[in-house]
Amino acid sequence: IRVVEIDVSNWPRGISIKHDLTLAAAKDWNGFPAVAVDGNGNVLVVHSSTSRTQFPSVEYTWSIAKEKRALHPSEVLKAGAISLVGGNYVAWGDFVRFADYFAATVDPVDDSMWFIGQYAGDPSRPTVWVGQVIFQ
Repeated sequence: IRVVEIDVSNWPRGISIKHDLTLAAAKDWNGFPAVAVDGNGNVLVVHSSTSRTQFPSVEYTWSIAKEKRALHPSEVLKAGAISLVGGNYVAWGDFVRFADYFAATVDPVDDSMWFIGQYAGDPSRPTVWVGQVIFQ
């Protein structure tokens, strides 16, 4: 997952990259990112994560503006509970849905950030989880 902040203040004469943030974990497959940036320049990224030992889960990472824009290691918001294929279940065909819903936004009331993601869970219904981050 990669988040790039582009400065377009000199448009149309040119653009420049202000920040280039990459989340990489050797054992994981990350995807479906949603990004929010608050008024202070703090960044929140919610994304899916899965590996050979982890069911498809919802994770998030963040970057605090005053810490020079490094992405922190991801935290698990909601761990997945089942595999995407196989098993004795029927869910929207032959597979479990996950990663359809990922979003992040800034709360206009208190500048906190809210995020939502879908994990592999109960195959009889969509499984989403909501989180909130407050930067101090």
